[in-house]
Amino acid sequence: MEERAARDTVEVRGTVQPLPNRDAEVAPQVSGRLLDVLVHEGGHVDLGQVVARVDPGPLVDALKSAEATVARARADADNAETTLVRATRVFERGIAPRQEVDDATARAAAAHATLHEADATEREARRQVDRATLTSPLSGVVLNVL
Repeated sequence: MEERAARDTVEVRGTVQPLPNRDAEVAPQVSGRLLDVLVHEGGHVDLGQVVARVDPGPLVDALKSAEATVARARADADNAETTLVRATRVFERGIAPRQEVDDATARAAAAHATLHEADATEREARRQVDRATLTSPLSGVVLNVL
């Protein structure tokens, strides 16, 4: 009897598919110039690993603009509140008509609404900047890079 080494491999032909619900397409949620693709086909990725970056320049500019709008809206709201307090005080002393208090109340409400709108715009701009960095939603192997 002759001794030989046994082979533990089997060759098969076909297409390898990921398990159901264990694959993901990763694509930018913002438009812009793609700066870096940090993975390659066949490479391993970990959950949360950065896989690509979109140029954040225009998104950062939009964020800075939104922050300035919030600062301006906050200043307008503070001014409107101060005016309302002053108009109320003068009205209570019988020096000014009720119309001034009503106008100041309306201006304060409008200024606060503008501030809330500006805050929402700033939060959205901040999310857009965050979306310029693409991360892997799961651990695994990169099948395709387009």
